[in-house]
Amino acid sequence: MHKKFTFVVLSVLTLSSLLVGCQKKEQIEKPPTDVIARVDEGVLTAWDLQMDIPEAQRASASLGQKRDYVKGWIESEILYQEAKRKGIDKDEAVRWRMDRAVRSAIIESFLQKELEARVNVSEDEARQYYLKNQNMFAREEDEVRLSHLLVRNVAEAGLVTVRMEGGESFEAIAKHLSLDAATKDKGGDLGYIPLSNLPPQFYEAVTKSEPGKISTPIQTDYGFDVIMVTDRKEEGSIREYELVKPQIANALIVAKRKDELGNLLEELKGEAKVTTFGWASGVFPQEKP
Repeated sequence: MHKKFTFVVLSVLTLSSLLVGCQKKEQIEKPPTDVIARVDEGVLTAWDLQMDIPEAQRASASLGQKRDYVKGWIESEILYQEAKRKGIDKDEAVRWRMDRAVRSAIIESFLQKELEARVNVSEDEARQYYLKNQNMFAREEDEVRLSHLLVRNVAEAGLVTVRMEGGESFEAIAKHLSLDAATKDKGGDLGYIPLSNLPPQFYEAVTKSEPGKISTPIQTDYGFDVIMVTDRKEEGSIREYELVKPQIANALIVAKRKDELGNLLEELKGEAKVTTFGWASGVFPQEKP
C-alpha cells in the first residue's frame, strides 16, 4: 500500500490505544479438547492452538509452522512452571501486572462488541474515499502480478509445461499440484508485488518473462517454484479500487470507531459516580457530589 496512505492509517490508529482491531469478529465454535502436548500438569489443546495463532494465518499455517509453535509452547511452559514453583506468581508486582492484563483484555472485548454494533462502512463510502484520494494509491515503483506453484522436484515442475501445452490453465494446475497451502486455492495468485520485494532468484526470472509465460523451475528451500507473470504495472499508476478496498474500509472503520468511542464514553460518564481526592481533585469535570 502507498506509504502516504499507510501514514494516514497509522496516525488514526495511534489516536486511541483503546481502539480494537476492525477485522470481522471471529466466530469461535465449541473449544476442541484434543491434547496436542503436555508438560507435567500443563497441557496444550487444539483450542489453545486455534486461539494463539493469529486468525488471518490459521487457514494457511503449514504443518511445520504448527510444529514450531508447539515447540515454542513447550519451552514457554517449562519456564512458566519453574517460575510458579519459585513463587513468582505470588509476587505483588507480578500480580498487579496480571490484574492489569486481565482488565485490558476485558475492556478490549467490551469495546469490540460495543463498537462493532455501532460502526459500518458502506460500499459507497469506501468508493467515494477512493475517488477523492487517488493520489494516495499511486505506485512508487514498478510492480508485477505473479502466480506460482510449488512442487517437490524438477520432474513435477516439468509436468506444468506439459499440462499447459495440453490446454490446461496455470490456475487449474496450481490448484491441483501446488504444495503452497496459502495460494493453492487461489490458483497460485500472489497479487501485485513491487519489484524490489522479489527474492533475487525470482527477480531475474520475472524481468526476463513475458506475461502468460512460465519460468524455468526455481529451486528454493521449500522445493521448486514455477512462476508466471500475469500483469505489469508501472510506477505512478493508480492501484485499482478492488486492490485497496480492504485498506480503505479498515481506515474508515478505525476513524469511525474513534468517534464512537468518544460517544460511548460520554454516555457512560453520565451514569458513573466519580470522585477524586487531594491533588487529583478536578481532573474529571463530570464528577458527581
